[in-house]
Formats: sequence, structure tokens, C-alpha cells
Amino acid sequence: MRRGRRVLVLVAGLGLAVPVASTAAAAPPEPAVYLALGDSVAAGVGAVPSDENGYVPVLHDTLVDGRECGQGTALGCRLDLINLAQPGATTTTLISEQLPAALDLLAAREATPTPVDDVQLITLDIGGNDVFNPVITACAPDPQSAGCASTIAARLSLVAANYERILSALRAAAGPDTTIAVMTYYNPLGACRLAAFAPLAQLVLEGGGPVPVGLNDIIRASAAAYGAVVAETAALIGPEDLVGGTDCLHPDNSGHADIAAAFAAVIDLDRVTGPPGRR
Repeated sequence: MRRGRRVLVLVAGLGLAVPVASTAAAAPPEPAVYLALGDSVAAGVGAVPSDENGYVPVLHDTLVDGRECGQGTALGCRLDLINLAQPGATTTTLISEQLPAALDLLAAREATPTPVDDVQLITLDIGGNDVFNPVITACAPDPQSAGCASTIAARLSLVAANYERILSALRAAAGPDTTIAVMTYYNPLGACRLAAFAPLAQLVLEGGGPVPVGLNDIIRASAAAYGAVVAETAALIGPEDLVGGTDCLHPDNSGHADIAAAFAAVIDLDRVTGPPGRR
């Protein structure tokens, strides 16, 4: 059964002096949280409807269905979804627009006396928009040009620096036990009007020849450095899983389902789904 989408409410303590006997009336803890960060893929673009069939809500439903305490309604059994992803996000805009809110949430939940309300899972997909438009613009006239090669190198260097900054900040705020899962990218060009550039996209994603380290290599290396698990999507996403046509980026419903499955396959589901506060 579909769950309604959840909204975060941060409640500040009132600091009132009350008798010990009144503590029984204190507000119950907030639910645990699945926090999603990323670009339009994490925001559900390509899925219809996006708030149900995007990979983030699909993964959230999988996690909720796995919580085996009080059928998900007992105190501490709920798992809220907070999705901060934004269409068009790059590593740079994620740092300025999504990361501050994520770090504030992590700090607030870590500061409470109970683990019941902790952020249990963080998922991240970012970096595709950093390279897509700049590389297509620079390389479309001549993929063998010096300008194409220098643009690829510059964009990947930027992603490497920013990705490390993002993961290091998340890990420091979340602590060593919170599950962080990141996504490597599939090649979306084979199903769209830019199919002729699919080999170039593959080079940018996985490296080779003039590109010694690809985007996905950068993601994997940063994940290893900061204790994150990696959801590999390339082998799962085929032309039938992409919107295609004039859309050269996004998965359709089946593609989003495949991405959710890739995340679920690498996440320690027992740790994330309960019992509440389990580490």
C-alpha cells in the first residue's frame, strides 16, 4: 500500500522547568529519516507520476515495507522520506543549496538523546549535469579536438573536488554508522537524438584513452574514501528503460525501478529498516 509523502518538522525544545512527573507528556520522538540528495533523476523526472514511481519513493516504500515493528505504526517504527533533490542540480549547486539543509538535519537528529529519530540512510546521485551540457557543447563539432579534451578534463576535475567535499561533509555530520549510498551513472544517449555521441558519453563515464579517469571512477573512489556503498546502474538500464527521443537524460518508470533495486541491493537493509535505533 502506498504511503503518503512525508514532510520534515523540526521541533525545538521549549526549555520549560517542569516536574519530573510531567515528562510522560513530552512529545514523542520524530520518525527516523531516509534523506535523498541529487539531481533530476533523484527528483523523479521521467517517472509518471514522479512522486510515486521515481526511484527515491520506490526505494522508500521498499524500506518501509521491511520495517517489522508494529506494522510500521508503533513508536519509532516510522521512516520518513526527505527528498532535497533538485532538477538541474550540479555538484556545485548541491553544495550551496542542498548540503546546508542536509547538514542541519543531521546535526539536529544527532543532538537528540534517542537514536529512534536518526537519519538512517542517505542516497546521492550527482555529477551528470556537471559534464553533460559542457561536454556536448565543446565536443559536438569535433570530438577529437583539443577543446573537447580540455573541457572533459576540467569538468571531471571539478566533479572530483566537489564530490569529495560533499561526501566528507555528509560523513562527518552523519558519523561512521549511517548508511550513505551513491549512484554511478548509466549511459542515456543511445535511446535519444544524441545517439551518435553515445561512445563519447561512455568514455566520459568510464574513462579510457585520453580520459584516464571517468565520472563513475571518481564516484567510486570518493565512495571508498568515505565509507559509502555504490549502486551501479549501467548494467541495468537499457534503451527500454529510458524516456529517449528528445530526452537524453532520464529513465522511465522501469528505469527508476531498476535504480531503486540497485540501491536496495547494496544497502544493509537490516540496519536501515529496523528495529528502531539499531546500528
